[in-house]
Amino acid sequence: MRDRDYATLWPTHGPPVRDVRPFVQAFIDHRLAREAQILAQMQAGKTNIKDMVSVIYADVDKRLHPAACHSVLAHMIRLVQLGRVVTLDWKSLADTKK
Repeated sequence: MRDRDYATLWPTHGPPVRDVRPFVQAFIDHRLAREAQILAQMQAGKTNIKDMVSVIYADVDKRLHPAACHSVLAHMIRLVQLGRVVTLDWKSLADTKK
C-alpha cells in the first residue's frame, strides 16, 4: 500500500487518510516494533502468548488482552514463516516421551 501512491485511504473507521505514505510507514514501523517486543519476550524465556501479552500490553485495559493475544499470534505466525522463530510439534514430542 505504501508504494502504490494512493492519494487517499478510506479506513473502516476514522477520517480519510490523505497523507498516505507516512501513515502506512508509521503502521509498518509500529508492527516491526511490536515484533521486536515479542522477540525480546521470547529471549527472556516467555513462550506463552498470554504471558507475553501481560508484559507487552501492560498499559492496555485487560479486557483488550484477548484481542492482543490474536495480534501476537499473527506476529508469531509471521516470525515462523520468516524462519526467525521455530515451533515444536508438541504431539510428536509427547509421543517420543512414551
